[in-house]
Amino acid sequence: MIRVQYIDHSGFLVEMERVYLLFDFDKGELPKLNQDKKLFVFVSHKHPDHYNRDIWKLKNLYLDTHFVLSKDVPFSAKQRVLLGISEEDCSKVTRVRAKEQYCLEGREGQTVRIAALKSTDIGVAYLVYCEGYLIYHAGDLNRWVWKEESEQWNQDMAEKYSQQLEELQQILGGEQISIAFLPVDPRQKEEAFGGICEFLKKISVKTVFPMHLWGKYEWIERCIQVVASSVSEAEAKKIVLITKKGQEWA
Repeated sequence: MIRVQYIDHSGFLVEMERVYLLFDFDKGELPKLNQDKKLFVFVSHKHPDHYNRDIWKLKNLYLDTHFVLSKDVPFSAKQRVLLGISEEDCSKVTRVRAKEQYCLEGREGQTVRIAALKSTDIGVAYLVYCEGYLIYHAGDLNRWVWKEESEQWNQDMAEKYSQQLEELQQILGGEQISIAFLPVDPRQKEEAFGGICEFLKKISVKTVFPMHLWGKYEWIERCIQVVASSVSEAEAKKIVLITKKGQEWA
């Protein structure tokens, strides 16, 4: 089984038979979780719309919790004291670098495999293999093209994004992603759909959840229209229409 709940902005909770995967929880409300399942908390980078220090309270609410942090997230000795993270707690934290892969212990001998890709902003994107599913959370890995930037800057950005998609293709080795969480940022205006369109042209994925919308859910309908016209109607049908916080899909 697999269930997805939209928390807010880029925050999503994925529930499986034996684990939860919580991505970029910066605000919003979590449902009450089953203590019999292990909770993996992923932070793609330190930006405040992706990382809230209150996530560390989860280790007191759910004893079987493991944190997966991009290396840019502050975690110095001073920070750990401020956050109430003990030496024992550190064994429940994995700090990741781009271009590296990790294998973590789940429940009942299960393993959770993670590949980290380099963001085109800061931090990483995550590809997580667990219970037979491949889950991709982009963080801020996107085709960030801005009108105020130079043509050369935007061209370099587009190339960097394409390079990361090529790396993702190599990691996947032909496998299909079960669920992908991809940025569609209205601040980019007409450029907001470039990243998701290129992703869907190059990467095989079953279901797509747009994120990083800043509450402007109407942009998802625009996204579906653009993908249908510039990629295909079949790919557009994979995009989930989010309309409110707390929405769930099974």
